[in-house]
Amino acid sequence: MRPMGPDVDTIGVDNSYGFALATEHLIAQGNTRIAFAGNRKGYAVANQRRQGYLSAMAKHSLPVDDDWIIDVPLTPEGGRNAVRAIFDMKPRPTAVVCYNDQVAIGVLHELDRMGKRAGKLWRSWVVTTSLRLSIPIRP
Repeated sequence: MRPMGPDVDTIGVDNSYGFALATEHLIAQGNTRIAFAGNRKGYAVANQRRQGYLSAMAKHSLPVDDDWIIDVPLTPEGGRNAVRAIFDMKPRPTAVVCYNDQVAIGVLHELDRMGKRAGKLWRSWVVTTSLRLSIPIRP
């Protein structure tokens, strides 16, 4: 949250905590290789969300390969690019935390294009910033 001053009422989102929760959810599902699809540069919100992801991974002593932090446009095309990058990785992450709903939509569209389906068989999950969309991905 950004401070607004003592005379300004505000309601905001704790981006770091929210992304830590999303990552914790994926860890609780048995995932240990989790990617972050978002933006690395410039935005305070991006830094906060990435930090939440990193703090949850560190809390569970899980490694984070630098390739798993995927810098993509915050659009559906960015989500599609993230999936293509993930499927080229060895070992491949088993889950992805998406920066926003637009990136998550792109992730789901690209999985569909590849013939993958949301489900428990592959044990991967897409979690969006709203935390209302939590979908397992299966082949």
